[in-house]
Amino acid sequence: MQLEILQEETQRDSPNRQGLVSKLYKLGTDLSRKALERVQTKDYWTNVFSGWTYYTPAYLVQELAAGKDMDSIFATRAIGLATHLILMDPIQKRRKRIAQKRGVTKESSYWSQIAVNIEAITPIQSAAYAAMLAGGMVWSGEWNSEATFYSWLGGTILGAFHATIQGPYQDWLRGKYGLEKSIK
Repeated sequence: MQLEILQEETQRDSPNRQGLVSKLYKLGTDLSRKALERVQTKDYWTNVFSGWTYYTPAYLVQELAAGKDMDSIFATRAIGLATHLILMDPIQKRRKRIAQKRGVTKESSYWSQIAVNIEAITPIQSAAYAAMLAGGMVWSGEWNSEATFYSWLGGTILGAFHATIQGPYQDWLRGKYGLEKSIK
């Protein structure tokens, strides 16, 4: 019954709205198809693997040093693995785009290359970390905005440090698999 009412309303609606709905549906379908095609590539999985093999052990060591319990570490590393599925491919593309825009190559100074990695990785990592902290507050039911802000700030600074290592590592791994590096 509800579907019939919706169909009648759509038919009575203006042609412009029907066209918009049709375009949005096509856009969603196209994006889904492109995402599925991308996930099936060696390029995508190499980017994800670079995140898994760099960040997982690095953050594991940090969390152990901070005295976190193993259940907490397991949960955060599982979240990290899932996050890399989403973020590592866009990070590599952003690194490549920024390097090209700035004219940074392997022959550029070390500091120019580091700047590309920090500029490309840190904003994405910072936003992801903020979402993970917010999710942790929701999950635990403990709301401490001030402590969360300082944790986010410290994590963002630490993330910028990790960007200086992870960027070159990602390029090294891409080279090992015969893929184009972000900083050529």
